[in-house]
Amino acid sequence: SFEFSAQYIISTNMQLPEVMSSVASGLYTGDMTVELNCPFGLPTVIRYTLDGTEPTESSPEYTEPLATTGNMLLKAKAFRGTSYLPSDTTTYDIRIMPQSVAIGPDIWTQAPLVTLTCATEGVTILYSTDGNEPLTEYTEPFYLYETTTIKAIATKAGYTDSVLSEKVFSITSVQPVQSSLPAGTYQGAQSVILYCDT
Repeated sequence: SFEFSAQYIISTNMQLPEVMSSVASGLYTGDMTVELNCPFGLPTVIRYTLDGTEPTESSPEYTEPLATTGNMLLKAKAFRGTSYLPSDTTTYDIRIMPQSVAIGPDIWTQAPLVTLTCATEGVTILYSTDGNEPLTEYTEPFYLYETTTIKAIATKAGYTDSVLSEKVFSITSVQPVQSSLPAGTYQGAQSVILYCDT
């Protein structure tokens, strides 16, 4: 008789499904965490890159949610040994911008003291008082003495600029104080009334 044995490597040639992200491509306010998963019935290894390059089997392995620290160009791919074809690469272009600038005060009378604040830490606030693009860096509160439109944005390295904030401060000019008695020399006591037309 005769015995014959052989080893066979069976390949399914099935391609893994694309990696899904909990955060779609788009523009968002404030940092967040991004979760990845491969919708396949068996365990897979997800590998990713953040520098725009194609993920390979030597790229970092996804093991926990990824925290954004500004804009994120995320590319991910699923692998499962040699029996399955890797998934197609999925790309998620996630843009993060700081919170918008708050322009204060909300209530004022004459010569308001303007403050510019942002809830996002580490930002630079740029503003303008002439209606043009904000280019002046905000360093301290400042007074306004005439009707002014303030525009402001928050910027931060690695982030998309915040939404433009805009506020109009309507200020009525104060008229000078006037006297009911013209300047001059008078005999005897005189009654003087001071008034302002504002």
